[in-house]
Amino acid sequence: MLIFGKGASSTAGLVKCPFCAELIQSEAIKCKHCGSDIQPNAKSQEHDPSLWSADHYFKLNNGDVVLEGGAIDTLSISLIGLHPGQPPKDVYEKYKAQIRTLSNELPPQIRDSFRQTVKSKF
Repeated sequence: MLIFGKGASSTAGLVKCPFCAELIQSEAIKCKHCGSDIQPNAKSQEHDPSLWSADHYFKLNNGDVVLEGGAIDTLSISLIGLHPGQPPKDVYEKYKAQIRTLSNELPPQIRDSFRQTVKSKF
């Protein structure tokens, strides 16, 4: 890598694209890998009721409660996009109480998994 002018790669400030799972800058509005729009209206999404609605984060699948990973990706990307230049961990800390409140509204069997999954996105 050093021969080509690149140092050791770092994932600081990067998030996964919810469409192709490639790492992109947290400030990105379009994925450089797949071309998907990441956060067309992030500012309005902070107050979007569906962003904070527990029903948005799970589904029933043959009687089992299953997390909706795409909705969790949207949550993390939206919140990170609201604070360009801030480290994702700081953004998580800012919304930690709201995320905990949201997780408490989920069915009990997926609460811990939801919290772990959300935290891993930051």
